[in-house]
Parts: sequence; C-alpha cells; structure tokens
Amino acid sequence: MFPLGLALLATQIIWKTSCDPLTIYKTTNVECGTAPKYSVNASCVVKAINCNKAVANVDVYLVQQLKNISVRFQVFKRDYTNKMQPWLIDVTINMCDIIERRNFLPYGKMIFVITKSFSNFNHSCPYSGHLFGRGLYIDEKIFPIVFPFGFYKLSIHIYENFYDRQREYTCEPLTIYKTTNVECGTALNYSANASCVVKAINWNKAVANMDVYLVRELKNISVRP
Repeated sequence: MFPLGLALLATQIIWKTSCDPLTIYKTTNVECGTAPKYSVNASCVVKAINCNKAVANVDVYLVQQLKNISVRFQVFKRDYTNKMQPWLIDVTINMCDIIERRNFLPYGKMIFVITKSFSNFNHSCPYSGHLFGRGLYIDEKIFPIVFPFGFYKLSIHIYENFYDRQREYTCEPLTIYKTTNVECGTALNYSANASCVVKAINWNKAVANMDVYLVRELKNISVRP
C-alpha cells in the first residue's frame, strides 16, 4: 500500500534586489523511503546550482506495477520552537484520475505539473520499472499565493490502491465535514426576512436551507468568505 515516500524541505527567502524574484523557494534537503513490496533502491540527492537555487535528482525502482496510484500531500511549517507543524494542506489525491483528466483537484494538477516537467511520471497509469526525476525544483509560478516567509517541509506519500483498501475496512469517509449551525443576517437597506435552517440527513451529514428577500436590486456583488 505504501511503495514510496518523499519529503522535501524547502526554504523561502525574501530577495529585495530588482534583478531577482522577490520570493525564492529553495530546496535544502530531500529524504526518500521505500516499501520493499513495491519499490527498492531509492536515491534522492540535492544539487546546488547557485546561491538561491538547488535542484533534486530522484530515482526509485518499482518491483511491482502500480495501476491505481494515490498521493498524500502534506505541508509543514517550522514554528518558533524550531519544530515542524502541520500547515494548511493535507490532501490525498488519486493521480491516475488527475493524469487521465477524470479529476481536476488543484493540488493534484500542481503535483502533475511538477512531475511531468522533471520526471518520467508523465503518462497515464500503470507505471513500472525505473522512475526518476532530474533537476527537480519548486517553481513559485504554480502557487496561487505567496507563502509567508519561513522554512517548509513538503511530504509526499505514494500509495497503491489506497481508496480501494479504505473501502475494504471502513464504510464511512475517513474525514467528515458536517454542518452544525447556520446563522443569517440582513442589511435593512438591501434585504429582509432572512431564514437559515439546518436539517440532519444522517449522523455524519446535515444540509442547510436558506432564504432571503432582496428589497433592492444588486448590481455589483462582492463576497467575503
């Protein structure tokens, strides 16, 4: 179930000269691991290119063909105690669905943009034999936002048949997002008679019904989440 694990430690630097990018994502360390049932001879090496850029070279040999590949992508940030703490992102994505365009999750697309540019992980499933990455680095252009200044660890775990095995052992989702309360408000000049009600469907699902009446036409609408 767990053929290969990768952990990339990246540093974000603020560069204030006009000739260089304002934000630099520099890889400082890469660690690899394998599960003997699926992969062997993993190798990860960081090579410095200049003072603000380093690239990673990665190799692994698959001893079994991978047909249903999922990736767990986690981001950690170093806190004031010098410890790596979970930071915002922890998702599991079926990469075969991303590659074959059956799924369009943003984090999956970001991972595939990186892998297809620097490795032979660039075609539809299945995968077998020698997987490698050359000159791998993080391009800040793929991120929708600029990360706050600091040290980050990107953890990538690769699974075979992750979702199938989940269904064998559990009948409910691993993570549940349940609506427990909804509150409504109005602005007297624009709306009236707002109503918000939560209705339970089962123990792990509830839905919301909402109504509001506009007393003036809205022509330029903005939303603040």
